[in-house]
Parts: sequence; C-alpha cells; structure tokens
Amino acid sequence: MPIDYVGFWPHNRIVWAGPRVSPPEVTALAALIADAVAASSLGYRPAALTQAHLTLLRNACAPRTPAPLALGLWRCNEFVLARSIAGNASGARYEIVARWPLAGGGD
Repeated sequence: MPIDYVGFWPHNRIVWAGPRVSPPEVTALAALIADAVAASSLGYRPAALTQAHLTLLRNACAPRTPAPLALGLWRCNEFVLARSIAGNASGARYEIVARWPLAGGGD
C-alpha cells in the first residue's frame, strides 16, 4: 500500500499518513466490516472504517498546507481490531482485540 499523503482530521486533531487513494482491497474490506457492524447492535462511524492510515500526531494544530510524503510501499501482513482507551494527559493507548492475516503476505 503506498504511503503518499499526509492528512489532518480536525474533529480529533490527528495528523496521519496513508495512501492518497485507498486500495480497492481496503475499501472492499471496510465495506464488509461496515455491513457486519450495521447488522449488529453496535454503533459505528463509517468514515472511521474507510481510511487506512498511520497516526503521526495527536492534539495537533491544523497544518497550513499538507506536507509531501514519499515513504514508498508499506507492506501489510495483517490487520487488527484495536480499542482506543482514554489515558492521562499523554493521550490514549491502544489495545489489540484481535488480529487477522492478509492473503498474499502483504505484497
């Protein structure tokens, strides 16, 4: 998956890096997850499921312009379900709830 974009989510003040366009496999996986969650009694935010990303900075000020980024390809061998647990002043921590391997070994 190419990591070629730095973005900013103002609602939670997070600077993130990820693909400018999500690969079709990621979009398809997000749709399957969204359908499964919608069929359950759980609530969810669909937008949170659709952008593969790496969180770079929390509690950030809005950047003036997105910075160019050229990290190349990011090989993914698995995906995880993680729970964000509110922490102290230093921020949240993540707890991995479950892991699933990806077919193809992340190529």
